[in-house]
Amino acid sequence: MKLEDCWKVWQDFWFKPQSPLPVAVFRIAFGCSFLTGVLTQYGHDFLVFFGQNPVLSRANFIAYWQFKDLLINIFDFVPRTNQWHLAVFAAMGITSVMMIFGLFTRFSCFMTFIFFASVSNQYPFLCNAGDDMQRLVLFLLPFTRAGDALSIDSILGKPREKWYRAFFMPPLAAPWAQRMLQLQISLAYVSTGLLKLNSDVWFYGNGLNYGSRLADFSKFAIPHLLDHRFTLYFLNWGTIALELVLGTLIWISEFTNWLILIGVAFHLGIDWTMNIPIFEFCFITMYILFIKPEDLYKVFRWFNSLYRYLNLKLKKMGGSEKVWRSHESS
Repeated sequence: MKLEDCWKVWQDFWFKPQSPLPVAVFRIAFGCSFLTGVLTQYGHDFLVFFGQNPVLSRANFIAYWQFKDLLINIFDFVPRTNQWHLAVFAAMGITSVMMIFGLFTRFSCFMTFIFFASVSNQYPFLCNAGDDMQRLVLFLLPFTRAGDALSIDSILGKPREKWYRAFFMPPLAAPWAQRMLQLQISLAYVSTGLLKLNSDVWFYGNGLNYGSRLADFSKFAIPHLLDHRFTLYFLNWGTIALELVLGTLIWISEFTNWLILIGVAFHLGIDWTMNIPIFEFCFITMYILFIKPEDLYKVFRWFNSLYRYLNLKLKKMGGSEKVWRSHESS
C-alpha cells in the first residue's frame, strides 16, 4: 500500500459522506436513556443535593471544587432558591425531550450539555463513569448531523408528500463527529482493559470476585456460577479480554454486529449484578453508532413489513367479525 493510499483511507474514515441515520437513531436511544437517568437519579432527592440548603453547603463546595478548574455551572448565575434550581432541572428535562424528538437539535443538545454539566459540577459526588461518558456525548452530539433524520427538524419546511423520504432517508454527510463518538467508546474499553491489567487485583484473578460482592452496589442475587474459583478466574480474564476486543475489533466490519450482540449481553450481565444508574445503558446505546446504515434500513423494512402484516390480519379479523355478526342477526 502506498502512502497516498493510506492518506485516502484516513480521509475517507473521517470525511467520506455517509448516511447520518445511525447517529439519528443513537440520538433518540441515548436521549431516552439520559432522560430516564436524570429523572431517577436526581428527581427524587433533587432538593437534598441542589436545593436552597443542600447537603454540600456553598462554602464547602467552593473550598472543595469551585476554584480548582474552569467549571460550567449555571447555578452560579441564578438565585440560590429552590424555585430557581428546580427551574434549571425542568429546563434540562425540556431540552432533553427536544433532543429526543429532534426539535432544534443542535441547540437542544448543546443546552442539555450545559445543564447536565452544571448539575454534575454542582454536586460532583453523585457522578460515576457513566455520567462522564454522557457529558462527552452531549458535548460532541451538537457537531453531528443527528437532526437530519428521524426528527422534527428533518421535515420542517418539507412538502407533505416528501416527508417520508426526508424523515428516513437523509442526505449524505461527513461522519467526522460520529467517528469522535465511536472513538470515545473504543478508548473507554481499551483504557479500562489496560488499567485492569495494571491492577494486582484483576491481574491475579480477584477483580470480578470483589466487584460482584460490593454490597452498596448489589442489585439482584449473585448467581451461584460466581461462587466457584475457576469460574471467577475465567470470567475475570474474559472481562479484560472482552474489553480490549470491544475497543479494537469492533471496527472490523466482519466482527461488528457479533461484537455488538456480545457487548449488549456483557453490559446487561453487569447491570444484573451491579446497581450503577444508567451506566450500562449509556454504553449499550453507543453501539448504535457502529451499525451500518444499510443494516438499519433492513431493520426498518422488517418492522414495516411486520406492521403491514399485522394490519392486514386485523382487517381480515374485522371483516370476519362483521360476517359473523350478520349471520347471527339473521
